[in-house]
Amino acid sequence: RTMIEAAPHVLIVQLKRFAFDGKTTSKLNHPVEPNETLELAEFTSDGAARSYRLYALVVHDGTSAHSGHYYSYVRASSGV
Repeated sequence: RTMIEAAPHVLIVQLKRFAFDGKTTSKLNHPVEPNETLELAEFTSDGAARSYRLYALVVHDGTSAHSGHYYSYVRASSGV
């Protein structure tokens, strides 16, 4: 299990949404619904409470790993 030694002020998470079987790459199509907040305490080596609020998402819209478009959702400076 991977543990975080010191939680950063800004956390960037990238989910692996493509699979490679040694010959071909395919897109993983199961839905992912992120929470607005992420509590990190169970992943830190000292159990320190650290909470992150979702600020932005980058989304791939396409039928394969080789085609489609990327777009983003970003929270406004007002917090909405």
